[in-house]
This record gives sequence, C-alpha cells and structure tokens, in this order.
Amino acid sequence: MEVNEGTAPAGGSGPASDTERGVRLRFVEILGLYRPGFSDRQQRGDRRPIRCGYQPGYTSADNRGRIFVNHRPRANGGENWQRVRAKDTQYIDVTVEVSDPAQSLPSNAKIRWLVSARGDASLSRMHTDAADYIRQHASRGQCDYPRPNGARRPVFEALPNYPGTVVNNQRGMETAIVNGRSRVRMHCTNNGGDAYRLFAGVVVGSTPGPQIHTGDMTMWKRVDVEYRRMRGVTGIQVGRVANAFELAFIQLDFTASIRIPYRRALTATDDIEGAGASFCAANFTHARRPGWFLLIAANMATSLRTTNPQRYVYPDLPASNTSTPPPLPATMASVRTVVLPVVLPAGADASAVYLVDGNRDLVFYAAGTTRFPSSNCTYIAVHPLRYHPDPQPGSSTTTGTLSFAMARPRDYVPQGSLSAQGLGFGQQVLCRVRTGRAIGAAGVTPVYPHNNQHYFAGRSLVFMGNFSNADQAVQTAIHELCHAFGFPHSCGRRQAVAGARHSCPMAILNYWAYGDGTDTLVRWRNLPRGFEFCERHLLALREIHLEDNDYLWRWP
Repeated sequence: MEVNEGTAPAGGSGPASDTERGVRLRFVEILGLYRPGFSDRQQRGDRRPIRCGYQPGYTSADNRGRIFVNHRPRANGGENWQRVRAKDTQYIDVTVEVSDPAQSLPSNAKIRWLVSARGDASLSRMHTDAADYIRQHASRGQCDYPRPNGARRPVFEALPNYPGTVVNNQRGMETAIVNGRSRVRMHCTNNGGDAYRLFAGVVVGSTPGPQIHTGDMTMWKRVDVEYRRMRGVTGIQVGRVANAFELAFIQLDFTASIRIPYRRALTATDDIEGAGASFCAANFTHARRPGWFLLIAANMATSLRTTNPQRYVYPDLPASNTSTPPPLPATMASVRTVVLPVVLPAGADASAVYLVDGNRDLVFYAAGTTRFPSSNCTYIAVHPLRYHPDPQPGSSTTTGTLSFAMARPRDYVPQGSLSAQGLGFGQQVLCRVRTGRAIGAAGVTPVYPHNNQHYFAGRSLVFMGNFSNADQAVQTAIHELCHAFGFPHSCGRRQAVAGARHSCPMAILNYWAYGDGTDTLVRWRNLPRGFEFCERHLLALREIHLEDNDYLWRWP
C-alpha cells in the first residue's frame, strides 16, 4: 500500500520526541483517483482491459494519477465504469486518518484542506515551439460545482458526518476529526491537463500541525471505444492508437474486437459519407450512450474506383497512355486559373493540375474547364489548397458541429508570395493535367444532421483494404478519431513531441508544412506522416468539452 505521510508534534510546537507522542497523518483512500497501468478487474469493475485502475492507498506519489472529467468516483474503487459517468461532474472523495497515541490533540482540532495548481509536466516531452505555444495559450477549465462552470478553481464540499468550514478566502476548508478520521470532497476543473496537489494538515485554532500532501493529480478525459472488425479484415493495433491520445490527456479504452459480417465495399457509389453514416448507425451498440465512440475496421469504402478513365491527357498522347508526360508550360491568368497553350479534347475535362517544381509536383483539383479553340488554349480553374491550422474546442453551442470545425480555413493558391497565402509560384509554371477522378477513402468519420446542424458523433471507419502495412492503418485510425472529437484535418504542422521530424497525423500535405512556431508554409518541407499530434490539435483535444456536443451523447 502506498501512502504519503508526515509526522510532526501536535500543534507544531516542536519536534516530536518519539512516535508514541507524535501525531501522524495518513491518506486512507482517495476515491476517484486512478493509477495508470494498474488493473482492478478482479473487483466488480469492467472485465475488459482498462488503462488504469483504483489502487487502495494510491496518492499519486509518482505524479501520474488521473481524475476523470464527467465521472463520479467508483464506489470502493470497484463499481462498473459504465455506471459512473455523470455530466459536469468530476471530484474525488478523500479520507485521512489521524493517529494520536498520546491523545494530545484537543477537541477543537481539525483538518485543513488546501489545494495548489501544478504545472504541465508534459511540456518537457515537446519541442520548444510546441511547448511555448501551449504554455501561452492553455487555460484551466472551470469547476462545475455548485453549478456548471461555477468556479475557476477546485471547490471543497463537506461530507456527511464531517462538518466543514470554508477558509483561506474560499480556497480551502477545515473539517472535523471524527473517531480519528476526517473526510472531504474536492470538486475539480474540467479541462484535460489541469493538475493539482492536495494538502491535508492538522490545525488547532490558527496553529498548524503535521501536514501531508498527494502527488500531482491530473484531469483526464476517458472514452470507451466500441471496436468492430469485419471478418477476414486485418485488425487495427488499437493500443498504439490509444497511445497517441495520451499526450492530450485522453484515455481511450477499446473493447475487444467484435466481429461483423464481411462486405467488400460499403457502397457502389461515390457517396462514401452517406454509406459510412448508415453503416455506423447499424453497427453501434452504444450509440449516443455517454462516453462511447465507435471504430470499425472495414474493407473498402466503395467498389466504384474511378469516374472516367484516370490518366494524364494531352493531345499528343493516345487515350490508352497513362504514363507520366513531360510538363507543359502554362500561364497563371489569375491566382486560381491555369491557362494551357492547348485545347483539351472533348470528354477530357481536367480533374487535377499538377504544378511541377524540379522533380516534385503539387496537385490542385480542378474546379472547372473552359476550352477556347480559337486561341488554342484551355482555362482550368483550380480549387485552392485549404488548411485548417488552428483547430478550436468550441463553445457550449458550437462543440462538435461541422460548421464550426471548418470555420477558420486558410486557402493557398498557386501564385504569389508565401506570406500572402500564396505558394511562391511565378506567373509562368510547368504543369501536367489529369482527367478522371479516383474514388475511395482511407477512412471516414461521418457527421449527422441535428437541429439544423451537422455533428460529429464519435463514429469512425478505417478501410483496411487500402493499406500495405499496420502503420498506415494506425495513422488513419488516429486521424479519424481526432475527427470524431470534432476537429478538422490539414493543419500543416509538425508533431509536438521533441526529436522526431514527422507531421501531425492530421496533416494532409505533409510535404508542404508550416515552419515550427510560425504560420508560414515552407516550400517542400517534407515531414513523414507521424503518430503524435501537433500542439494545436493537442490543446484543442485537451480543452474540448464532449458533453456539450448536442448530438454525440444522451445524458440522463
């Protein structure tokens, strides 16, 4: 049994002469505090693996203890996890034992409880720019007691049989010692990463006595994930997926793999989003139950692979030729229009334009094609590259909505300076043009209509038929589950973890990324796809309040 003890003379009058006359304090239990890596499944709890558990006597002396947002403590540490979720509820119930062999404490002795906020220990794992960003922009959550968002710091509550008095300008409490014990409830704040240390000390009037304290206790989110897999489909290494969210103080507890019938593809059309939404709705046992997400390992999104033959198109290439042609000199008529000195043949509307820079190219999807035979040229309007570099957690009315997630785009066009949201291409460019459109998806996280909005609903699919190795599937699952929390992709940033030179798993163009600590794209900055989030997504994940998503969960 781990304890955190302190010994001092009663009333603090001087050093104790011996243990017989000294007063000793000991934490007996801290219900609602959980130890990572400890399994308490032998009790009455959930029988599947959980990434932490209640250990009697644990006081977070290792500074790793977790308190879960939207959870009340499990009774005696052994109650089933599914019964303890409660909206806007996060607290610990703490009991101390006062040992006074010499009976030196007067009847008016009490336990004084105080709490101090602690720093973010995770910053030491991040590169300097990422740590600086979180340090500057992170904010502590609100305490949801005595009402939602009712205080900006933890609040103490007296428990039955242990009357208490608020002290220290509402920041502490003194509670009675009854039969050698005292108890208090500490209501905590509701952002992931908020960390606290609790102090308990004997006081007689204004005279302090012995004092003990916990280690750092940190607020976490805990989400159960119903994990389903089609028969015959390779599984996802869900433990690695869960690891990616821990730096955001999110604990994902996956069920064992639940088999579902094999389907070659969800749909024969290009409506992957709609097919995914229907498939998830039909295969989610815990749909809209508080605390649950869904992850499905499926085969393919659609059996429709292309619209029209997908090939490079130039008048001097036969229709059957799909090899890479030499680049064609072209002109940027405007920031979004490429003028080719040829007329593309009828039925060969452009689907994508590849701007060539040495041995590399950057793809832009075509928004429209206009032929001008009289001038022997074709105008191709292109869509800009759309980044979402600053994901936000939202408010009580916007959390989880697609419109809010996509509300702060930054568009880049193939002309102009980098600082003006251009991409540094001149007016003359080399390009290749492609027709047809490849259809499919590595994964999808559908949204659902509700109250004139579309909401992320904690439901994701990963299409294993697209992958040649386990890493790709893990990266896609991380990406899709971040969508499930309500966040956009295409952040363009490096992962926050120090050392590795990899992109955030939410990056799309990982070869054209922002410089560290800047909002400036670096041409051809090649960052291999990573498994850890950038600082912007980490902070948004820590501070989002899933309980405010109006569609995700139905609370009792």
